[in-house]
Formats: sequence, C-alpha cells, structure tokens
Amino acid sequence: MAVRIDFIFGKPEGFFVAHVSAKDNYSLNSFLDLFNSCKLIKSLDIEGYNSSMPFIREIVLQKKVGSEIHSDVISRIHALFRGIPKQNRTFDVYAIEADKAFYKEYSVKKGVKLLPYAAWVRNETLRFEINHDPGKKVKDKERGMGRIQPVKSDSSSGSFNGEVDEIEGFDFAEWLKSTVTEKDFVVMKMDVEGTEFDLIPRLFETGAICLIDEIFLECHYSRWQRCCPGQRSSKYEKTYGQCLDLFTSLRDR
Repeated sequence: MAVRIDFIFGKPEGFFVAHVSAKDNYSLNSFLDLFNSCKLIKSLDIEGYNSSMPFIREIVLQKKVGSEIHSDVISRIHALFRGIPKQNRTFDVYAIEADKAFYKEYSVKKGVKLLPYAAWVRNETLRFEINHDPGKKVKDKERGMGRIQPVKSDSSSGSFNGEVDEIEGFDFAEWLKSTVTEKDFVVMKMDVEGTEFDLIPRLFETGAICLIDEIFLECHYSRWQRCCPGQRSSKYEKTYGQCLDLFTSLRDR
C-alpha cells in the first residue's frame, strides 16, 4: 500500500489520499475504520503501476473540523510503510548530501554510505547556498535552507542572504543506472530544495525512473512567509500548480 499524507495532520479539513491494492469492501471498510475522524470523499479504481499491481483503488478522505488524529492511528500509518519487501536482505542505504555541516553526523550512522556531493543532472561544479529567511534571527548552529545553483547562475542575485560554498555535482540518473538493477527494490526519498524540477525530468529522459519502486518526494514552491507579511518568498520560483503537474507527470509515466 502506498500512502501520501500531506495536510491531514496540520489543517482542519485537510485531505488524505491513499492508494490500495485491495478490491473487496471488507478491506475498504477496515481501512476507513482507522480514520473515523475523517469522512470519505471518493473511492475510485485507477490504472495500476505495472503488471504486478494492475489494480489500484484511490481513496480520498477529508479531516473533519474539530477532530483529532490519535497517536494509535499514526502508529498504524507508520506500520503501512513497513510492508516494503526486503526479500530477507538488508537494504543498502545511500545518503546524498551537499551540505558539509551534516557529514560528521552521517559518518557515525551504521550502514549508511555517504556520497558528499550534490545530486544533479550532469557532472559539474555547483554553488551551494545556505539562505536564511529574511527578517529571522539566526541562532547558533541553526542552518538555513540549502540549494544548489550552477556556478554561472545569477538566479539568486538580489535575493540571496547567506553563505556560499562550492561542491561537486554528479549526474544522479546515470549514477542510479550504474548502481542498481531492475531486480532491486529501490526506495527514494527526495528533498532537494527545488532541484526536483531538474532531477525528475532527467530521470524520465534517461529511463532511470523505471528503476525506482517507491518515491517520497517533497515539492518546493513559492509561498507566503510568516516573517514577512505581504511579501512573496524568494526561496523558490515554481508555483503550487507546477508541483501538482510534477506529481501528475510521475503518475502518468
């Protein structure tokens, strides 16, 4: 079962979308019983991902006003993600990290292979920018938002308020193709501060997207900042609609 939980815990009347492979009403009702603080908006059958999962039921729930999601339900949601097949093997875990501030932390994590580079669309030197929120006081040891830019890029000029470092970027799609095979079960968590709009199309272009079984993707878009009433954030250039288009493109492929 693949589940995406975006807003249900933070917003009244937030939505929760789940994709399940079960067809029968018993399974559906059992699933709904987990979320008695929500109302069912719709349930429909959609085309599956591949031959091993040709049938998918999409369930859309909405959080009721004034209701709470109890901790036992959250625990059950976490349990859903423990169904990823291991085939009696231990996962090989790779952490691709552009921010040097976290290298020491990764060095003590057992079973994690650190790649101290930036995931990118080609092999080249990049600018790594730590940009702090305007109007926000930076405390000791507090990190701002990190993003990568081509060295010659001036897209951040006039809006950058932080520190700059250089880091080597590598072709993530080609690395993936040389590291895993179609027989491997690959889970990818991508939180790359806007670079997803470069990396996802590159995965399509190279065919590397077909090697990934599960993607947990955070999409970054321009939005209002609490610290600056009436001013548009300069962090990201993309819109919320473009994020939805990105997710739609993943489903279509």
